[in-house]
Amino acid sequence: MHRAPGDDYRLIHTLTGLRAYAALWVFARHFFASDYYDVGVGTSVDLGSLMYIVILGGWGVDVFFVISGFVMLHVYGERFGGEFSWSRAGRFYLLRLGRLYPLHLAIIVAMAIGYAFRTLPWDGREPDGAGLLANLLLVQSWGFYDAIVWNRPAWSISLEWFAYLLFPLFMLVLGPIRRSRSLLISIAVLFVVYYFARFEIGGFTRGNLGPGALMRVTFGFLLGFFLYGLYRQRFLERVSWDTVCVVALAAFAAMMLLNGAGYGFDFSLNFPIALLVFAIACSSGFAARIFDNRVVFYLGEISYSIYMVHFPLLRFLTHNYGSRFDAVAASGDQPTLWAIALGVLALLIAVSSVCYHTIEVPCRDWVKRRVRRNESLPA
Repeated sequence: MHRAPGDDYRLIHTLTGLRAYAALWVFARHFFASDYYDVGVGTSVDLGSLMYIVILGGWGVDVFFVISGFVMLHVYGERFGGEFSWSRAGRFYLLRLGRLYPLHLAIIVAMAIGYAFRTLPWDGREPDGAGLLANLLLVQSWGFYDAIVWNRPAWSISLEWFAYLLFPLFMLVLGPIRRSRSLLISIAVLFVVYYFARFEIGGFTRGNLGPGALMRVTFGFLLGFFLYGLYRQRFLERVSWDTVCVVALAAFAAMMLLNGAGYGFDFSLNFPIALLVFAIACSSGFAARIFDNRVVFYLGEISYSIYMVHFPLLRFLTHNYGSRFDAVAASGDQPTLWAIALGVLALLIAVSSVCYHTIEVPCRDWVKRRVRRNESLPA
């Protein structure tokens, strides 16, 4: 049954679980299908047809963007209402910084120490003050700097921050759109405008730097924003959303396989992503349990750490143990290669869990307490 917007337990938990899968998908892309991130064994593992899905793991970032727009409206929408307030916006910005920035800063510091003691290799470009400043200001993907340096996956975090800065404006201009028909029209217009602006007219094909990146996050965030509007209106509440989840997953897998085989085009994956996010938010049966169980939910809770930690961890392993891994890769021993891959995954989860409990949660809670001294606002 379609739940009311106030009943947020299942909604947040299922989408948190989806974040776990998205983060692990990005990790799989970098570990199994990228020489740059590879520790010497990942690209040697025989994935068979799964490689077509793994190689598109960058789309996990787009899943994050859609979830972000959906959840931001769910959690903060009523607080902003239909009017703009600098005080409310300021508290919102502080809470979101408290969520994003502490771990981002901690990893930059850790990487700087690694570079200083040569336990991490620099990524092919000499360090400079401009690149570091862009990362510290969370604007590294906005186009002010011409490369992605330091913790490379953090490019998407700078885009999340860009969307958060615009969120009060979205609420003021687009928040009043409430009817299902208007929301569906808005989603259709969003798809058309994004496709033509990025792929046909502008030619901004790079999705992690400059105008193309800014359009990418704005599209994903607004897509989630409008999808939550449909959720709030109980759109098609009698539909079996568990069945829709299965259909969306099947369509998603099929389109990834077709893209990997050279058919179709990447933009088409936005459609099953939208359907999947909405269906998971509405589901309450077996499909929900795939995304809402203790293991998956916990991985979703630490998914930000998984996403942020995996690059420096893989680079550390490559730099310090690469020759040993290369010897195993050269042997072609698939059981051993899979064992090492699972070991790297376990190490990533362990390190991410430590970061979550020692950096993310304490810093987030400290910021919450400071902000809520003045006014209660969920984070």
